[in-house]
Amino acid sequence: MSSRRRGLAVDVGTTMGSDLDMTASRVGVRGLWFAALTAFLAGCSSDGSAVSSCTSSPVMVTEADSIASGSVNGECAGATTLVTWSNGAPGTACTDPTQCQPTCCACSTAGRSALTSWCNEGVCATPAEVCCALAGTQTKSCGF
Repeated sequence: MSSRRRGLAVDVGTTMGSDLDMTASRVGVRGLWFAALTAFLAGCSSDGSAVSSCTSSPVMVTEADSIASGSVNGECAGATTLVTWSNGAPGTACTDPTQCQPTCCACSTAGRSALTSWCNEGVCATPAEVCCALAGTQTKSCGF
């Protein structure tokens, strides 16, 4: 007799064997994949719930008025009350950084973070690029 529920197969009344081990392995892999995806998406959120960091070299933004950032008490939470952002996806055209979806990024000043977006030469930057731009550029939201 077997029972299927939410993608998990369990044999009832039989000896525990390799079929169950294989099913458990698949469930484990699915669980790890889901956890990794959730962590990635949380790191890219615009609500300030998670803070992303620059994982490559910081970039000093030199194009005037191309980066927007805001923080409340050194944190991303509440920064949407300071700046009105749109939800432009990475790679979409922009003329202003507030047209791009922001990312909560760690500042180069320890313990601070800022909700930030970057219109890099007319294109909304990726969350990773945004965080590296914030890490390499002095902003008031990061205490400079």
